[in-house]
Amino acid sequence: MKGLLYKFIVVALSLFLFSCSSLRQSPDRDSLSKTAQGYLRAYEYHNALQTYQRAWNDNLDDTRLGNEYIQMIEYVKKSADYAYEKEDFPSAGYLYHVLLQYFPPVGMRAGSFSFSKDALHAGMKNCSKHLDMRGLEEYRRGNLKAAIATWKSILVFDAHNADIKKAIQTASTQLKNLEKNF
Repeated sequence: MKGLLYKFIVVALSLFLFSCSSLRQSPDRDSLSKTAQGYLRAYEYHNALQTYQRAWNDNLDDTRLGNEYIQMIEYVKKSADYAYEKEDFPSAGYLYHVLLQYFPPVGMRAGSFSFSKDALHAGMKNCSKHLDMRGLEEYRRGNLKAAIATWKSILVFDAHNADIKKAIQTASTQLKNLEKNF
């Protein structure tokens, strides 16, 4: 009888410990918020969103966490729009690119946001267009280094842009030839 009782206690305790270990731990919101805010203060928007994404993926049923994540995404979008208005196209393009990586988060409806994925793509495209025009202006003035730097800023958020890569290559070749001759 003692052996049977002992086995029952061991099995019950094992099941209890297993069930406790499989429970999801909700994130420490204060710590999470401090970490994300620290990233925001350092302009590390990618890390701020990644912090919320990881917590959200572990706690999909946590509506409060989901709302905080949505607020963070909306804040980054407003920052991107502000940079665009100030004609800081490299920053705006980068932020639109980062937002595309985190939009919409797993388990959230895209309708939860004040903007669409298409709006982010359009923002990136417009930033690229403005920067390309700036690069061309510098190129036509003979400011090859400035043109190259401007075009390279596009590749930060549009790394596969073949036309920009070609423009950089052409301007770089011309710059090398000029430097050889002088």
